[in-house]
Amino acid sequence: MAVDPTNLDLPSKPGVYLFRRADDRVTYVGKATDLRSRVRSYFAPN
Repeated sequence: MAVDPTNLDLPSKPGVYLFRRADDRVTYVGKATDLRSRVRSYFAPN
């Protein structure tokens, strides 16, 4: 399932996030001081 990060309701606070594959296996675990910025940065055009 594709996710549009601009529609996610993420706080601008510290936290941990997971990226999962289509079969629900965790492929990445990260931590951030600002969840909203960090997750959106993964989907930003270079």
